[in-house]
Amino acid sequence: MKVIHIGKYYYPSKGGIETYIRNIVNGVNINQEVIVSNDKCKTVVENVDNVTVTRAARLFSLFSSQCNPTLCRILKKSKTDIYHLHLPNPMAVLAFLIAKPKGRLIITWHSDIIKQKIFMPFYKPFLNKILKRADKIIVTSENYLNSSPYLKKSKRKCIFIPLGIDINNFKETSAIKRRAKSIKKKYGKKIILFVGRLVYYKGVEYLIRAVKDIDAHLLVIGNGPLKRKLRKISGSNVHFLEDVKDIKPYYQVCDVFVLPSIARSEAFGIVQLEAIASKKPVISTVLGTGVEFVNKKGLLVEPKSVAQLKSAIMKALENDMSKIIKESYDYCKENFELKKVNSSILNLYKNL
Repeated sequence: MKVIHIGKYYYPSKGGIETYIRNIVNGVNINQEVIVSNDKCKTVVENVDNVTVTRAARLFSLFSSQCNPTLCRILKKSKTDIYHLHLPNPMAVLAFLIAKPKGRLIITWHSDIIKQKIFMPFYKPFLNKILKRADKIIVTSENYLNSSPYLKKSKRKCIFIPLGIDINNFKETSAIKRRAKSIKKKYGKKIILFVGRLVYYKGVEYLIRAVKDIDAHLLVIGNGPLKRKLRKISGSNVHFLEDVKDIKPYYQVCDVFVLPSIARSEAFGIVQLEAIASKKPVISTVLGTGVEFVNKKGLLVEPKSVAQLKSAIMKALENDMSKIIKESYDYCKENFELKKVNSSILNLYKNL
């Protein structure tokens, strides 16, 4: 059996979907290949961790969507038993429908298209066609399935398989402990942590406003187009960190992790799992997506509410969070262990 994944980008590119694909490729023991976009106008075929990765030439990027003229030809030449398409990805949808490759089709529905809704009248017929063509559609939370307007007609095809992490990978080691100690020495006793891209739907501006009068340091790990704007509104207790090679010591050193997302583009929030696996309390927002499904045992606030964010942060900093931490960790271990998730995906491949 052979599976070809079709996504936007792949490792070493960072992101939730990129991590998801790599976890399947490295964790499911079958023959797999990856087809994604390059960040240059050149098609390249590489071997990454003994997996063939084809990076299709990119002419340009518009509203987070890539233009890859060679993608259609690559798909026409490809041969496999199962294609695993990761959406949203309008270019891949169009290329797949034009190329019409033979093989079963699985779609993982990572998120609705939110910000680029202006293009939906044009794109929706193609989206409906690819959903009709799909044999199975993986949704990462039942919340998203029940609230997505695009999946209503395809519910019978949908199967719930969450994202997962290797929980053991976030255990505290002596090396992590030493690095965490130096971070704590640099930033002080109370540390609030955010990890993610600095884009509109992450809601980082509301977190920055919430910590303005809190006696603690906020560490913002990530990069993105809003970085300059966010720096301008930040106080002296907000620190932007780039090129962090190992995130684990920062999870270990923080007192609370916050994911203040404001839009349904945040469909899951796998960084929450990483914080929970590191035995830290998590604060996130109610979006009607997988975010609150992941943080079911943690602290939840309304999106864009600076007051609620501040109150939840103060609660986490000033009170004993051991019960919430234990319940969240047990819940994570039961539902999101990577081996269980990959086993479910392998069974789906075998059934098809």
